[in-house]
Amino acid sequence: MAVPLALAGPGGAALAAATPNVDASYGTAGIATVAGDPSGTAVDAAGRAFLITTDALGDTSLNRLTAGGARDTSFGTGGAVALPYGGLLNVNTDGSASVVTAGGDQRGLLVHRVSGTGATLASTSVLADRTVETVAGVTGRADGVLIVHGIDRSTSPAAHLLAAVRPDGTLATTWGAGGVVTVRESVHSVAASGTTVAVLTDAGVRRYTAAGIEDSAPAAALPTGFQPYAITAAGGAYLVSGSAAGRMAVVRVLATGASDTGFGSAGMAVGAAHDCTPTGRRSFATAAGVYLIGHGDCGASQVYVQRFTAAGIADGTFGNGGEVVVDQVGAQRSLGGSGGGAQPDGKVVVTFESANNTASAVRLLPSAVVPAPYVPVPTTRVLPATQLGPQKSVTVTIRGTGVAAVALDVAVARGRAAGGVLVHPTGGRVPAAPTNVHVAGQAVTQRLVVPLGSGGRITLRNASGGSAHLAANLVGWYRAGSYVPVTPARILNARGLRGGKTLTFNVAGRVGVPATGVREVLVNVSVNGVTRAGSLKLFPAGARTPAAVVATHAARQPGNATVRVTLGTSGRLTVLNNAAASGNVTVDVVGYLKS
Repeated sequence: MAVPLALAGPGGAALAAATPNVDASYGTAGIATVAGDPSGTAVDAAGRAFLITTDALGDTSLNRLTAGGARDTSFGTGGAVALPYGGLLNVNTDGSASVVTAGGDQRGLLVHRVSGTGATLASTSVLADRTVETVAGVTGRADGVLIVHGIDRSTSPAAHLLAAVRPDGTLATTWGAGGVVTVRESVHSVAASGTTVAVLTDAGVRRYTAAGIEDSAPAAALPTGFQPYAITAAGGAYLVSGSAAGRMAVVRVLATGASDTGFGSAGMAVGAAHDCTPTGRRSFATAAGVYLIGHGDCGASQVYVQRFTAAGIADGTFGNGGEVVVDQVGAQRSLGGSGGGAQPDGKVVVTFESANNTASAVRLLPSAVVPAPYVPVPTTRVLPATQLGPQKSVTVTIRGTGVAAVALDVAVARGRAAGGVLVHPTGGRVPAAPTNVHVAGQAVTQRLVVPLGSGGRITLRNASGGSAHLAANLVGWYRAGSYVPVTPARILNARGLRGGKTLTFNVAGRVGVPATGVREVLVNVSVNGVTRAGSLKLFPAGARTPAAVVATHAARQPGNATVRVTLGTSGRLTVLNNAAASGNVTVDVVGYLKS
């Protein structure tokens, strides 16, 4: 039986491990999701995410999340406002939001503006006498005027126009000729800084005054081999997102129009290599550095977030070598459609298209998050109760990425003879000693931690002289890099440990456990041969005896447990026989957690 550690994607392939740097306090368990396919997203100065979505019925909404990722109930109804159409989104400096699209029959522009509470402020049509097939960009000046980039492809070459629209939805006729500037070359993106507008063209970056007059300085040339995509104003300079040599890249252009040669290599910083050849779609600067967000063009894509230092060097303190790959967050998988922005405290909100026709947002912390070594999962049956003859085996398959070992609740019942269970990675070494030690007829369940073997397989053997029923549930897994499995090895074999007595023994530096750098060990503990009911206690040497007990057992029946315990003084552990009679106690080390 094959069981993935996360929700399976097409073809049953297991998904990747959780995204690093995700702020678990954002939304629900680190993610906020709204229904509908996204067409436009933005993050405002307060750190609130805006998402335009269209549901299966074709209804379009503007959704707003709080800075903490909850639906913002002060906006519209339950955090959403119905829109008359979808389009590109701009969050304005006064807290309002504007949605812009091409008009019907590809004539003119439609502009819809809502207030900070979601009330409609304006819904107008402008330039009805002009052909506009596509709205390719929108930016807001400090005075509230929108600059809208429209394209008319009915001409050859295509005409690119920049229209200025006032907050009331009418043309700002002081811009260009009657509110329109026609650019003589292809435009990729527009960005406002104050009332100056930067225009990203094939030739480079051109700048226009508040009156729509082009700066007489020549366009800032972009590095050779760089494919531009979008431009963003960043503290008096500009960041141009795009790609170079199949990787995400960002170029920093100074306010003078020249490339910042002190940034990256000749003004360009290049991200990590990926099979899906991603393009940087959005860039912005925070106190921590320059962020670049993008995704690939090969269908459903992971979202890539790269951070560079102020000098344009990959920042190794962020994510993995300066990059976070947003793939699996909770039950949601990213499918591309990346966007996002910074919050006032330096945290970063990343938006993306997610599975099942939804849009999602996560928040990344500026510093790397050290994930918990153990990840619990909903209990999943991987082996139904199966009768096995003596010394017979069964194999289960569990798929996962970044998995050092899995936690299984293994049960044995209806055994016809005394014995145990041998559980090990398929193709790996078989442990010398069994777990789930039992007498005939005794039902025993023990939580075991087992590495995945060849093809993600694990073998379970009935290690007894008679038939028995075995069953197993998957309950969690340990992350690679945090947990280190070792071949199970006996570190204690205490025969006749008297009731109420303790025994301290060395662990560090033995049976595969390093002498230093170990925080905790995982051990299989067993006790048998006890004529009275009881239990064991296992704890760090030198520590106070805990109240909690393990390996509880009835009279003349074995007790078993898998225990995760911190090493005590000089790397030692102490075991206490908590029964009123002597017993035989064994401890086998199966792995350890790094400090």
